[in-house]
Amino acid sequence: MDSQLVSDSVDESIKLFTNRDAEYVVQEPDSRRMKTCLQITKGSSVLDIGTHHGIFVNAALISNQFEVIEGVDLKRSPNAIIDEKIDYRYCSITDFDFVTKQFDTVVCMEVIEHVESQYNSIMLENLRKSTTKRLIVTVPFNEPEPVWWHDKPGGHRQKFTLEQLGQLFPQGIATIEPRWGVEWIFVVEDETLGNEYFQLVTKSKFMEILST
Repeated sequence: MDSQLVSDSVDESIKLFTNRDAEYVVQEPDSRRMKTCLQITKGSSVLDIGTHHGIFVNAALISNQFEVIEGVDLKRSPNAIIDEKIDYRYCSITDFDFVTKQFDTVVCMEVIEHVESQYNSIMLENLRKSTTKRLIVTVPFNEPEPVWWHDKPGGHRQKFTLEQLGQLFPQGIATIEPRWGVEWIFVVEDETLGNEYFQLVTKSKFMEILST
């Protein structure tokens, strides 16, 4: 997707929230993360798991590049803005009946760190069964222990190192997304990449490979 269209779409989506609440602030790293994700979203249908406020799904809608857009979350955030053109449902990524249809791209940003590791198998199965082309995941990278809010509801339940990510996504390609404090890491699975093993690459190489 054209990088200017991506940037404009995410910025316009963020404005939906700032127009409603002048004090609402989206930090630059969050904006950059969503722009990176939209840039590499592939095909004509996209599922966003962990929709939260709805910034990404609204940006996808504003871009006018997708025929089908769906958001999934455990519950609707009280601050969410979800356009009526966007399909929206409530469920858990660990539900055995999670998969209802398939999408060209499945996006799962800042979600799986909140899931206990014992559910990794069903979670990854659901993610992979939901997409026909590309899976995009982001998680905090190498987060110091104890992980954030580890002993409270909604906190982080897993730490992701290169070794663990290589085990979970053995054919994935990854890049580190800098931010203050704990960095993020993008991991993408796409069978057309033909990866024989997990690869960590520079951001420029990552975008070059996945934007084509």
